[in-house]
Amino acid sequence: LTVLLDIQSGSASLLDGSLFIGWDSLTCLVVFLNAFGGIMVTLTMKYADNILKTFAVSMSLVVNCLLSWWLMDANLGLQDVLGVATVIS
Repeated sequence: LTVLLDIQSGSASLLDGSLFIGWDSLTCLVVFLNAFGGIMVTLTMKYADNILKTFAVSMSLVVNCLLSWWLMDANLGLQDVLGVATVIS
């Protein structure tokens, strides 16, 4: 919506690059991963069914929890472990 309003007002911010001021590589990575995740959900819904999508989301929660523990040294509490066990079972 902002881009459309910017184009309509005739502002040159799209051409001079000021639209992305303040964006660093981490911000771009987060935006890319969100977009990629949306595309994956769309493809899953197109070529699979809702049961497979639910299974994939559940497994992604488990993988996300384990990667957070492994890569970011997050402390997993009893509630986290019970949540992962519930999702797996």
